[in-house]
Amino acid sequence: MPFSFLIGVGILLMNWFDIWRQTLNKAWESDLGLLHLQDILS
Repeated sequence: MPFSFLIGVGILLMNWFDIWRQTLNKAWESDLGLLHLQDILS
């Protein structure tokens, strides 16, 4: 595999992780997210 291909995959993974983290933050801040989390923990 060319080195540039690995860099491209790394950037895609970082972007995907950032979107996933922002989604978790929004769910965490909302009451629905907290209720859902309590259902999982209990």
